[in-house]
Amino acid sequence: MDEINVLILDQNKLVQTGLKNLINQNFKASITCLDDAEEAIEVCKGRVFTIMIVDPMCPDSFDGEEFIRAQRQFYSINKDTPIIVFTEDIEFVTRITDEFSLHPETKIGPITKILNPINMALSKLSA
Repeated sequence: MDEINVLILDQNKLVQTGLKNLINQNFKASITCLDDAEEAIEVCKGRVFTIMIVDPMCPDSFDGEEFIRAQRQFYSINKDTPIIVFTEDIEFVTRITDEFSLHPETKIGPITKILNPINMALSKLSA
């Protein structure tokens, strides 16, 4: 697969940096890091992403769950983009994963475990 285009939506800059470094070590990637779901919605209107990594617990008025819902709408150019939900809120992951066909991963434990859902999503795209 050529270069992947990744969106990271997380309010924690350390998490953004850790994910960006990990992805760059393992893939040829262009990475956009954002901490505001409203801004992410605007970016996604004009850019198709290969994968999105989203913490749905964004603190702004337009939260990560609304961002996910917006990306799954029929008019979104990213409606089929794999979304990896990366959060500490297990209840949220359980509730929303089936509804939107998401790839869940918790922030509990080593950050490297996010490589599993990334690889799963990429393998489905290249199949």
